[in-house]
Amino acid sequence: MDIASLFSVSNKTFVITGGATGIGLMAAEGLVVNGANVYITSRNEENLKRESERLTASGPGKCQYVVCDLLEYDQVEALAREIARLEPNGIHVLINNAVLVTPKPFIELTESDMVRDITITLQRPLTLVQKFLPLLLKTATDDDPARVINVTSISAVTNLPITNTLYPSCKAGLAHMTRDLAQKLAPYNVNVNAFAPGVFVSKLHEQQDERYKKTVKSAILLKRLGNKADVASAIIYLSSTAGAYVTGTTMLVDGGMFVRP
Repeated sequence: MDIASLFSVSNKTFVITGGATGIGLMAAEGLVVNGANVYITSRNEENLKRESERLTASGPGKCQYVVCDLLEYDQVEALAREIARLEPNGIHVLINNAVLVTPKPFIELTESDMVRDITITLQRPLTLVQKFLPLLLKTATDDDPARVINVTSISAVTNLPITNTLYPSCKAGLAHMTRDLAQKLAPYNVNVNAFAPGVFVSKLHEQQDERYKKTVKSAILLKRLGNKADVASAIIYLSSTAGAYVTGTTMLVDGGMFVRP
């Protein structure tokens, strides 16, 4: 098989939560440029509209959006219903990327902060797999399984001086959930993997204090922050025929942070 076919995502349908900014938007851009049909979702309609129009104009794929506040369970259900209406033949890939990080030291986190952060970062990926599984099963085959990609983090597997203690804890939980779901969904031709980015140019990075930024800069062996090409290449691999035999694993794309001296 030629390399273009191995890595093709053309005409595949994706749903990306938290898709209007950061890692989610980088993934969406890489997919649309390569011919995919992408739905991005977040609670900010202004961002969604602007970015979906920009990506569709760049083509050759297309980008559409659905507004959804993942904190509200009824909106999660409405999101699944709307995608089912728009894509009655199913979707190929669900990317659980949305995250909520309250930028406070752990000692200052309120009960409300904790519930919100855990709900978005850890609980909702499982809810979304439940709701979108019927659509994933419609496209899943032995040769080309449907995919779930959970976006975790380098902080799930190593200690970084992140202000919010819940963030790495939730991401570590999501990595374990990935392995568990891979076991449960393999009989149905649904592959489940995690994409664990290191430090990328993002709003989350900018929220961190100077100690964190200095520490991570010195820890990146490749001496640069990740970029959208790094995101796109990993997501395309996990979503394409090239990654059809991969499930239950975490792909670290971290510039060598995990193996730093």
